[in-house]
Amino acid sequence: MALHRHSILINTALLLVMWSGLTLSAENSQPRPITTKLLSELVVYPGKSAPAQVLSLNESRISTQLSALVGSVAVKVGDKVKRGEPLITLICDDARLQLNQVQASVAVIDARLEWLAAQLKRSEQLHSSDSLSAELLQQRQSELKVSEAERAMAIASTNMAKLNVARCEVNAPFSGVVTSRLVAEGEWITTGTPVVTLLDTLRLELSAQIGVDDLEMLRQAKRVEFVAQDQRYPLALRAAPEKVDPRLRQREVRFNFTDNTPLPGQVGRLEWKNSIAHLPADLIVKRAGHLGIFVIEQEQAHFIILSDAIEGRPASVKQLPSNALIAVEGRHSLRDGDRVMDAR
Repeated sequence: MALHRHSILINTALLLVMWSGLTLSAENSQPRPITTKLLSELVVYPGKSAPAQVLSLNESRISTQLSALVGSVAVKVGDKVKRGEPLITLICDDARLQLNQVQASVAVIDARLEWLAAQLKRSEQLHSSDSLSAELLQQRQSELKVSEAERAMAIASTNMAKLNVARCEVNAPFSGVVTSRLVAEGEWITTGTPVVTLLDTLRLELSAQIGVDDLEMLRQAKRVEFVAQDQRYPLALRAAPEKVDPRLRQREVRFNFTDNTPLPGQVGRLEWKNSIAHLPADLIVKRAGHLGIFVIEQEQAHFIILSDAIEGRPASVKQLPSNALIAVEGRHSLRDGDRVMDAR
């Protein structure tokens, strides 16, 4: 009796297994309803941003190169100046007198050189007729050389005096805006005294701190911009110094402005977009421990592994053609090789 009951149980189990297999086979033979879209309709180009600030390459304390009284100050704080325009003028009567003095000394030496040249010519004629000794001829030649050297020294002194007179006016070394005025009229200043602070408004750079893993994406970006006060300024990457902040895992990047420029010191955001097409993170599924997507070909689902995918982030799909059909609705229940039909 027990043997008969055991046989019935085995037969029942076999029937259940066969029925289950038939059911699964029937399910697999039925196309799964899904919806699809072209890859080109789904891709995005992820963007990133980082805080950034506009820096001037020059913010200089302009100094005098003479000791003198300040005669006039031509600028005020906030004034815009062009390169070469006067900032202050010094009272330089002594420098001008010095220039007059050395110019007069050059005139004296020139007159003496003219006389010595004539003397030497006469001495050479006398020496050729044996009327003048070789010793006296050599003396005339030496006197002329000494005077020529004296003239060279006087010319150098003249040039120095001219330079000092030119330094009586302190001019802007570059175009910019005056941010501070450091001396007043009638004040005695010495060589090296700062007179104004000048901020360069033409030669500007953008400085930003980005994550150490973002540099390659930034280099490949088609368009990089600085955004401030609803204005966008195109940029070109100039340098990424080989220095990383170990605490924040960030590195500095520097950019040149390629078109219009903002104000020095302005703060805003550095923005850039990836140049490589990505699929949004919510379209990516996991199968057998791998992240990927289902591509539909001839009404059959094929699981394509995205090797660079990171869970929760958009993934690059540069290896797929833009006309690939991607499973959208119904993708979570798909398996590799399933037959499918578009439910739309």
